[in-house]
Amino acid sequence: MNAPAHCSNPTFRRPPTLAGTNVGSALPSTSELLCALSGKQVRGHVCRWSRDLVRLHRIRREHPQRAAVIDCLRVELVANINTWATEHLTLRPNNHRDVALGDIIDRIAASADHAFHLLMTGDLTGEHMHVAWTRLAELSNAYGDLVREAEHGRWCLSPNTRRR
Repeated sequence: MNAPAHCSNPTFRRPPTLAGTNVGSALPSTSELLCALSGKQVRGHVCRWSRDLVRLHRIRREHPQRAAVIDCLRVELVANINTWATEHLTLRPNNHRDVALGDIIDRIAASADHAFHLLMTGDLTGEHMHVAWTRLAELSNAYGDLVREAEHGRWCLSPNTRRR
């Protein structure tokens, strides 16, 4: 999903280069990511952008008429995450998986927004609640697996791939 020309927004900019960052300390843990998605202040650019993504998913859900503008902002945040990953993570492409970190985090943010919304407004015992929280748990576990793979240099990171 490439941003249309009218989507330029000076609010979200690339972070400064972080010298000496290694994979183990660069990527937020699953717990840190989930804390950021729940709105807590967690250190690091990726956590800040993740918190912004879940907020944009909430605003999009609440104001569907603003979807085009919000999607432009999401594209910029995903691009920021992918650029950051390209600049700060050195990963060997040896497992034939083609994944962009920004896309993964955007999917987790969308799932988190849906689960949090149901928690606040839905039937706590309903099937939709179970499905939403199971999906968030699955995506969170997959993210944790990717962090572990990255720590061992086995994750193929492709920042230019955008899948939906």
